[in-house]
Amino acid sequence: MTQPVFQIEDLVIDLYTEQVSVRAVDTASLSVMPGEILAIVGESGSGKTVMTLGPLGLLPEGVSVDIRGSAVCGGQSLLNRSDRVLAGNPRVLIADEPTTALDATVQAQILELIKDIQQQEDIAVVLITHDIGVVASVADRVAVLYTGRVVESSTVAQVLTAPVHPYTQGLLASVPNLRANSNEVPKGIPGSSPDQSRLRTGCPFDTRCSRMLPVCATQRPALIPVPEDGIHVTACHAAQAELESA
Repeated sequence: MTQPVFQIEDLVIDLYTEQVSVRAVDTASLSVMPGEILAIVGESGSGKTVMTLGPLGLLPEGVSVDIRGSAVCGGQSLLNRSDRVLAGNPRVLIADEPTTALDATVQAQILELIKDIQQQEDIAVVLITHDIGVVASVADRVAVLYTGRVVESSTVAQVLTAPVHPYTQGLLASVPNLRANSNEVPKGIPGSSPDQSRLRTGCPFDTRCSRMLPVCATQRPALIPVPEDGIHVTACHAAQAELESA
């Protein structure tokens, strides 16, 4: 069986300054298979960069970091190592917002370069981005992050055409060129992300969600499989109730 080249399981990353501590990544799990491009998307502050670069020891100086869980790259544990940045024969390319603030022509050139490197070197790519258009054009799978948690993951086609989690649906509804009616004004997600310095027991999206159930305020939803799709998972009490009643 083919093994992932990059995998994290139940990863928790706490960031500390003199004033505050923040749970930047909260028991997140994902994997990247050889030769695939995995896009990680979410709003600013969702934990995309910290989750990916934290285990490699590449977070900015001046911040104390506490990392727990499991992070493996190329069969080697990345945690409890002094040489976390692996050299020699890399199997994963991590591209953190590679097209931000670039015009369309340069964006296309950068994305083409990433695909060329992936194919020529036969490596996997982790693409950190907030640009849904970039995801649609180059990625194979996508993981959606919210407050340091993976809330939905599947193939790009499945997530972009049949999203299940309300947060994913909100992200897509806010992108004009992905909407069926281009004349309709895009809708933003109401409210703002919760303060991650204050841990909660329930779903962190509950106060922004139009489908909130009573259980959402008290119990954290686990990732569950979406029927008829072997790799599609979501973490949502409302989606789970709807799937079970279908």
